[in-house]
Amino acid sequence: MMLYGRIVHVFPFLAVALLEACGGSSPAQNPALLPSGPSIAVGEPHPQPTVSVRDFELLPFEHSSGVTKAQNVVVRDSAEFSALWASHMGRHAPVPPMPKVDFSEKMVVGVFLGQLPHGCGTINLHHVRNEGAKVTVAYSASTAMPEVCAAVMGAPAALAIVDRSDAPVEFVSASATDVALTTIDRTKNSGVHVERTAIVKDQAAWATLWAEHNSSAVAPTVDFSRNMVVAAFRGPGDSCAGISLASALRSGQIVTVRRQRMVPGPNIMCAQVATSAAHMVVMERTDDQVVFASETVRIQ
Repeated sequence: MMLYGRIVHVFPFLAVALLEACGGSSPAQNPALLPSGPSIAVGEPHPQPTVSVRDFELLPFEHSSGVTKAQNVVVRDSAEFSALWASHMGRHAPVPPMPKVDFSEKMVVGVFLGQLPHGCGTINLHHVRNEGAKVTVAYSASTAMPEVCAAVMGAPAALAIVDRSDAPVEFVSASATDVALTTIDRTKNSGVHVERTAIVKDQAAWATLWAEHNSSAVAPTVDFSRNMVVAAFRGPGDSCAGISLASALRSGQIVTVRRQRMVPGPNIMCAQVATSAAHMVVMERTDDQVVFASETVRIQ
């Protein structure tokens, strides 16, 4: 037993000596044999990629796009977007100006439902989820013809400007439910003179926001145990500049609020008076993430 113990203890040193004799080297003499880089202990969770869901900009919605083939698109450069825009708006004369996109920071994603035998197809982009290794675009669409529908062909489409990522993009059909919104104030004379949004979940924050918005009136009563306030401010504008929180949809654990900025159409005259539009709504309280899908709507 004593001899066996000595052999066990001596063996590692004999192995190193033989390695050196054969022209090799020990781990201490050869850094390449040493472990490198960060290590993770047994049982320790691996680092997870950062997941983000951000606000995004909806481009003009089209029930009758010039793109008549069903497809999903991801556009990361101006030349490609120019070609897509010309095709998408090809049924307009003249073609509306192409929206400006900074492709160093943004990209365009879109869903085209293709040509339908009616004009009542619907499509909604819910959210864009960046998981690092991939980007997921969640949307819902319907091509079914309702009982009452215009007897014209349509080609529904939805395009959005989102944060740029060079990761693969996956389009996922998702179910969604409407979230009720109740207006508690709407005005063109808000004391908030910058364009922004706000989500308020407690009385102290509500008192602060309302005092900035309208210090001359008492704040509407809100039961924050059941509800919360969502607000959108347009910032400085003329008589035509407006803002609206048009609708909200819940898909999974994300609520997307559709924010519409009103601007005048080509034949609309606007009074040059200073305005600062605001729209405040109450919705059921939730700890789900709330994102804003903003779009510009032309007043006709």
